Amino acid sequence: MKPDSSLELFQKYFSLENRLIEIELKNHEVIKGKFIGYFKGKEENIVKWHFTDVDILFGRDQFGFLIGQLIEHKDILSVRFLEDNSIIYLNK
Repeated sequence: MKPDSSLELFQKYFSLENRLIEIELKNHEVIKGKFIGYFKGKEENIVKWHFTDVDILFGRDQFGFLIGQLIEHKDILSVRFLEDNSIIYLNK
């Protein structure tokens, strides 16, 4: 991957054991949960994250539809990692 903020977020997130996070979006909505997947763009950067509530174990329901929501990386203002209480600021 070309170094960018999505790579920084990916490395930090997947290095933790407790992957519970709080995301602040550009519209100042704060959501709490975990990433269960991602989508790469043309340049190998992550362009979308698959985000769900804490209690969800799988990314699809019994009919094959995605559970949770897709969040565009460009819409994320900051991510707070609850394991170590650190914050990464993105896309200012």
